[in-house]
Amino acid sequence: MTDSLLTDTDRIEAIKRLGQSKDEKAVTALISALNRSEEVRVAAANALASIGPPEAQAAQGKLLELAQSSSDPLPYLWALTALGQKDAADRVLEAIPKGVLSSIPSYRPELLAQAIGPEQLIVHLSNREPRIRQFAAEWLGPLCVPSAVAPIEKAASDEDRNVRLAALVALARCGSEEALSALDRQIPRDPSLWPSLQNALLAESGAPGMGVLINHIENTEQRSQLLTLLSSIFDPRSGDVFLRELERRPVADEQLKLEIASALAEIGDERAIELLEPLIKQGKVQVAGAAIEAVGKLGKAHPTLEAMLNEIANRRSELRPVALQALADFGACGDSTKATYRRFAKSDPPALQGLARCGEAIAIEIARARLSQPMPRRGQTRVEEGEAWLAALEAVALSKAAELAPRLLELASDPDGDPTLRGHAAAVLGEVGDNSTLEKAADRLLDPSTPSGVRRAILRALRRNTPRSVLSRMMGYVRGGEDEERSWLAAIVVGEGGGSEEYRELAALLKDARASRHAAFALSLGGDDAARKALSQALASSTALVQELSHKLNETEQEISRTHLLARITHAAKLREQGFGLPFERLSQAMRASERGPATPSARELRREMAQLLDDEDPKRRQAAAHALLALGAKGILLARRAKGGPGAKEASLALGSFSQ
Repeated sequence: MTDSLLTDTDRIEAIKRLGQSKDEKAVTALISALNRSEEVRVAAANALASIGPPEAQAAQGKLLELAQSSSDPLPYLWALTALGQKDAADRVLEAIPKGVLSSIPSYRPELLAQAIGPEQLIVHLSNREPRIRQFAAEWLGPLCVPSAVAPIEKAASDEDRNVRLAALVALARCGSEEALSALDRQIPRDPSLWPSLQNALLAESGAPGMGVLINHIENTEQRSQLLTLLSSIFDPRSGDVFLRELERRPVADEQLKLEIASALAEIGDERAIELLEPLIKQGKVQVAGAAIEAVGKLGKAHPTLEAMLNEIANRRSELRPVALQALADFGACGDSTKATYRRFAKSDPPALQGLARCGEAIAIEIARARLSQPMPRRGQTRVEEGEAWLAALEAVALSKAAELAPRLLELASDPDGDPTLRGHAAAVLGEVGDNSTLEKAADRLLDPSTPSGVRRAILRALRRNTPRSVLSRMMGYVRGGEDEERSWLAAIVVGEGGGSEEYRELAALLKDARASRHAAFALSLGGDDAARKALSQALASSTALVQELSHKLNETEQEISRTHLLARITHAAKLREQGFGLPFERLSQAMRASERGPATPSARELRREMAQLLDDEDPKRRQAAAHALLALGAKGILLARRAKGGPGAKEASLALGSFSQ
């Protein structure tokens, strides 16, 4: 940036990268750049705004001078606003009707709202410019104070449609009893807003606002559609909204009760039980079976239901598999339940899963007997046989039976075995294998004579657990780059399982013509702050590299493992903030579609685990959990935590793209 031989175009590109890096060590040089040409000054002001306070506070004097002397003061006024200057913020607000703020790369409306403050935003609800009134209404939602509710309600009758919509959403976002009562009064006045309002409420409020809107809709089919949308975000506050729908139906049929109970179970609301019990006892086989499946979604055992499902499992053979699965799913481990599991463990796979989850030694004995048999052949696996094998593999994973690691490697390496079972065997190997067995797995992965399908299976093991000795070998293939497939597989292992040493070398290899593609691919999967900065710089300077990574990421199957999930989601979220969103998108798709299998959690299990992690003592783990919930589509959990406050509220707010109240 300071090279006197560079053109301004090159210098501006360097300044942009410094702003993206948010590196406080660049502040002195950026202040110096404010003395150069107008184009360079504007770029430097934007970079300083990106770095923000307190690091860039030293630039305020020069920025103020430029704001007073420049023919276009807006870039400097915005930089001062980002540094917390209220007077500058008032002048930036005046630019909203001109529609020019979006041209400032570092512009963030929440920073502008914070700098103005709620009291002044209330004043601007009466501004003569409708776009300023709209801005004030939008941001009084997250900055809501009690004194704002009445002015916002008044704005809900504004002559401008966008202002009215923003005001209604702000009342829902405020969320207080007073604000929701005001929302309830205002919604009926303009039904033309309802289609837009439902999307905004779903994104910004969740259950409180959606519940008010749904109350005003008379059409049963439309209400059902909105309830389905609400259930899709897994808001734990949705229970009252779902149950009110039953009250509104004069005659509620079994199907509606089943749908409402299932939605309640998904959010862990135990009020589902009083709906499910009669459906299980009195419903036809199909209805009873669906109700039992819904019980499994609750995620925790309930004594009455546990006793009922035990009785069903022992007396009703047509419902036995689903009853056993529900017992295993919600972790039932009472003495009677374990006796039921033991009775059917050899014939019904869910019973074996239940035994393993309860830590019963007999589970691993049954699993060992199953895995000692030859693996079913490709294309010849019967459904019942496949389910029995999967249950046995899950029992091994749950029991951490390390002594079976050599057999798991044999199964994963069988070129003629069922591909699905082969992959699951490898996944379990990654959970229970010792270094010696995993090193042998790496030998087979890197052996050119190993069939491609076997390689892909073994890769699942090494993505879960990678010994240090294996990482150093994999780095050799990334560094060499001659063998395309092996370099690609090695890059996956190093990217997801590496540490600071590997990430430093990968960042250095981005400048190596032969290794840069594979090093960049590895860093798209994992890395630390320094490696991310290096990757972002490489991507900013090479469209071809962006295209190459996009192709590789779309081609690579994402593996969902608890071992690396928090690190991977954090890495992907930070890359997205730096302008490369595909890793987060691909990981999100895989997490939402994740089904429980041996060593693999389901999307439902992940949602519950991540929700619990919002209470973790470590703010980094809370932030990772918040990003994971966003990736899982569980926006409602984040909205609820943001509204509740306390631990995890700030992290939920950041993940949602806003800021804490």
